[in-house]
Amino acid sequence: MWLLWLAAALAAAPSAIEIPPYRSAFADYRAWRADEPTADWRRANDEVRRLGGHAGHLREAPSAPGERPLEPKGEPR
Repeated sequence: MWLLWLAAALAAAPSAIEIPPYRSAFADYRAWRADEPTADWRRANDEVRRLGGHAGHLREAPSAPGERPLEPKGEPR
């Protein structure tokens, strides 16, 4: 009896499952280049200290009209 149930279940199941193509987490990796400008680490640390946090856990957002958070130099990675 269970064999008939199994045969019916397999017949009703989709015949092909679409598997998304593999994409490596490193596909867009760019190696560090010495000729690309970098941000001053002391200035970046002072900015994080002034805002009160790091890694997206800031206490406050810039509030003054002309005030902008420190932006990295070069292309985004």
